[in-house]
Amino acid sequence: MPNLITALPDLFNWAKEHNIALDQRQQALFAGLLAKYDEWLERLNFTAIKEPREFVVKHFCDSLAPLLEFDFKPAANLLDLGSGGGLPGIPLGIMLPHLPVTLLEATQKKVKMLAEIIAALAFGNIRVIQGRAEELAHNPGMRATFDLVTARAFGDWPMLLELALPFLRVGGRLLAYQGPAIVDKLKEHDQQLEQLGGSLKSLHAYTLPFDFGERILVELEKIKVTPAQFPRKLAAIKRG
Repeated sequence: MPNLITALPDLFNWAKEHNIALDQRQQALFAGLLAKYDEWLERLNFTAIKEPREFVVKHFCDSLAPLLEFDFKPAANLLDLGSGGGLPGIPLGIMLPHLPVTLLEATQKKVKMLAEIIAALAFGNIRVIQGRAEELAHNPGMRATFDLVTARAFGDWPMLLELALPFLRVGGRLLAYQGPAIVDKLKEHDQQLEQLGGSLKSLHAYTLPFDFGERILVELEKIKVTPAQFPRKLAAIKRG
């Protein structure tokens, strides 16, 4: 059984080095979150990363990287697309307790895990919704209703653009956690981004501690309404 809590000081040290202040409540919530993840790793393989330091750095430090560059104050709400284990949504929700965070996840077992974690740690600003993005993006209650969308571990860039941008209201931002290869993908898919109503706002490069890799946070702004036909059905998206 992984003992993830042993790597909690790595998170606190990283936060201190980057002038990210964690109060006692936030520290306790991160400790509680690691304890719940420890329990769930025995029941559900929601991540391939089991080593405590790697888990904390790649899942917690990486999730909080937008705090280094991005101003969340104007945002009224956040959607974490394809949330998986609640990353980055839950860590961001801990650090931004006044920001309503919606975790969107399609897999029932992961939704059950997230719901249990939210209840156990009494998160008042975080909720989980089960569903498929390509369907819910056409729901009037969710389409064009979010100020922020986060997406992490999305390998298919054009699919991410088509699934994420419809959820944003005009003026909203997509924060996409990517590797260095994204620079070339941005050039390849600039026409698609424009068609979906998006525009590249900024790129923020950062390095994870303990040599765990180079990352790029892509910030896109929605500058016009996404055409009603998007997103298409998943099979059509995959065909290109």
